[in-house]
Amino acid sequence: MTPKNLTIIDLIIQLDTWELTNELTANQKSVYFSLIQYWNALGRTTQLLSIPNNKLATKSGVKVNNLSRVKDELRKLGLITYEKGTRNITAPRYDIYPPCSPLKSFYDNSIIKSNEPSNEPSNEPSNEPSNEPSNEPSNEPS
Repeated sequence: MTPKNLTIIDLIIQLDTWELTNELTANQKSVYFSLIQYWNALGRTTQLLSIPNNKLATKSGVKVNNLSRVKDELRKLGLITYEKGTRNITAPRYDIYPPCSPLKSFYDNSIIKSNEPSNEPSNEPSNEPSNEPSNEPSNEPS
């Protein structure tokens, strides 16, 4: 279940990070974004979202006859769960899950985070004097 203290921005950032190692089709992305927009509009409820297929199709731009397949794909990816509705009686109910990145957090292992000195040699020239002999001619008188 999506935690109430999670924001729509948090979900978008997590999805962006998750997509570094996973792919979503345009339809999958559109349906997922539509679901999180409904979730946000309903006050980031922790209850299941009840949304009729025709409304979700209109909001996402995905044809109603493709919606079942896309929802099933999102379910297999672990991004949503849903209960099918009953034709003209009850709407399908959805639960949205934040994407879980295998990277944990993109920045945890990146060079951006690391401020620790490296033990690797640098290729950058040093301004410190060197006591090593040089093969270059000297401008000092001999």
